[in-house]
Amino acid sequence: MDKNEIEMIKYENKLDSLTSADGDTRNLDNERSFIRKKMDEVKAQIIN
Repeated sequence: MDKNEIEMIKYENKLDSLTSADGDTRNLDNERSFIRKKMDEVKAQIIN
């Protein structure tokens, strides 16, 4: 397995754990917000 595949498996497992928490989607929503914020930060660094 290459590094990319390993990271994808780790992320899939993390998403599975976030979605399996008794139907509570708050954790998944928080993860989504975190990722969007990080994407915005990276975009801002690229532009500047």
